[in-house]
Amino acid sequence: MTNDVNQSAETPTRLWDYLERRLRAEPERIALTASVDGTWHDWTWRQLAIAVDHAGQRLIDAGIETGDRVATWSENRWEWIVWDWALQGVGGVHVPLHAALPPPQVARLLDHAGCRGLLVSPNVDGARSAHADGQVLELLPSGWTWDISLPARDREAPATTEALFSRFRGWRERQTSPDEMTTLLYTSGTTGEPKGVMLSQTNLVANVEGKLAAIELFPHDIRYALLPMTHIFARTCDLATWVAAGCRLIVGSGKEHWFDEIRETRPTYINAVPLFYQWCWRQAAARDALHEPGSLRAILGDRIRVCNCGGAPLPDAVYDWFVEQQVTLITGYGLTETSPVITSSSPGRMKRGAVGRPLSNVEVRLADDGEVMARGPSIMLGYYRQEEMTREVLDDGWFSTGDLGRLDSDGFLTLVGRKKELIVTPGGLKIVPSEIERRLVDLEWVSQAYFTGDVDGRPCGLLVVQQAALENLAPRWAEQLSRAQADLEASSPRSVDRFILDVHAWSSNGSSESSQWDTIEGNDPGPVADEETRRLASQLLAATDDLPKYSWPWRVVLTFEPFSMEEGTLTAKGSLRRQEIAKRRNAALAVLLRSRGSVSQE
Repeated sequence: MTNDVNQSAETPTRLWDYLERRLRAEPERIALTASVDGTWHDWTWRQLAIAVDHAGQRLIDAGIETGDRVATWSENRWEWIVWDWALQGVGGVHVPLHAALPPPQVARLLDHAGCRGLLVSPNVDGARSAHADGQVLELLPSGWTWDISLPARDREAPATTEALFSRFRGWRERQTSPDEMTTLLYTSGTTGEPKGVMLSQTNLVANVEGKLAAIELFPHDIRYALLPMTHIFARTCDLATWVAAGCRLIVGSGKEHWFDEIRETRPTYINAVPLFYQWCWRQAAARDALHEPGSLRAILGDRIRVCNCGGAPLPDAVYDWFVEQQVTLITGYGLTETSPVITSSSPGRMKRGAVGRPLSNVEVRLADDGEVMARGPSIMLGYYRQEEMTREVLDDGWFSTGDLGRLDSDGFLTLVGRKKELIVTPGGLKIVPSEIERRLVDLEWVSQAYFTGDVDGRPCGLLVVQQAALENLAPRWAEQLSRAQADLEASSPRSVDRFILDVHAWSSNGSSESSQWDTIEGNDPGPVADEETRRLASQLLAATDDLPKYSWPWRVVLTFEPFSMEEGTLTAKGSLRRQEIAKRRNAALAVLLRSRGSVSQE
């Protein structure tokens, strides 16, 4: 690193130290840009600190003491950042809740966390419905509920830098110890009920320092923030590293505005999940411009320098496109429980399909079964009020991630799936669903994929398809799928049957290869379908032909209905929530997974 973050002889012990460093070194430098009522507003570091001071005083006046929990229920907005820093400043514990959560779940989490206050955005759908029903105050009956909104400029707070420092010195004794909980993040991950992950200032600072050692950032960088701030990926890799590096942050206004705002603001750095980069790839593909020089910069702006990707597997086709377009795409890996980054690539040190090498302050090893284990100062304190669950994943400082991986001779980690998601064949062979899924989403017409096993251990999946791409490749399929979508959404098993593609039939009858399942007694691959079906099936098989034959797709259902956070089938970082998919897409799966009259009970 060459910027002033690492030139200080004193290592920060709290994120708050980074904010004070910025305020002391460059108070009049533009720190933050956000849209307020459709107009861009800028805040210098001093103006941002003034807003933090105002919010902090309100918290103190409300009786917030060190360690008290205060929740935010909001979409991304500049005020969210201010309240986050204010809570750190006065020693509160921030409990960020996803904007898409329904009121009953918000109430359960507030109760579990023991929150004393709730900051609510008027733009959250659940909050609006709770207001309309007169129930918003019932979400936290024993505490207070405020509107998260703040004035874009507050002229009553002290205006000089020295006055701010004087106020902040008085806050120091209120702040939590670096090794105590400073934030409580509820995550359901890909399965199960939400768990409260307790992170400390030590955890967060260690991860910031480790990430900045892997990726060099400069004060002149302009970052566009689009990830949900409620997720630890954004908390650390957007918000905390922004202040540590002293660059400028632009708060995105929502996914419907992302690409217009990116073209307008011309950032140099973007953090996102793979789905965002797939959207970029599909935009270029739709214009038949994938191989045109500069087609990516036409989408992300001519100043884009680095893109950072995490949260889910990155399709190889997207990675290859970024390489071809000469835009650096850094891959990484981590979990909420690890603050979150465990591994990261670096410019000049990247490998296709890998998620980087361990951060300089994180140890990684593989258990005997291939599970990724991590140890270091960024590992969580534990799960809030769930000691037994904490003991299940933490042993002598080693955190069991639940992910399976491979480490190569250069220290690069490649993920191969989740332990609990393995499909086991009758012969004891193990299939990793994500290995199939990440290959299929490389196809232009497949946007999302979910695979599980039928009762005979054969991989069957739901494919969310791109309508325009499917119309070009298989117009009959696209027409019928469009026509019957209403029946499909009504969970009609009969309509589902019409959109099952028996991939195995093409494998056995339409190619020189014998069926990958010809050792399973009683299998009848059935007749080969028409030319469009052959075309689709052959692409699915070609995409997975580097896998063992028992991992090739057996049957798939095509649908236009995407998995989403709103449906509950995606996490905030874009990972599949498999139990929810099995529950909410049960009608399609019941038909898809039946075998000789049986239905999988997974």
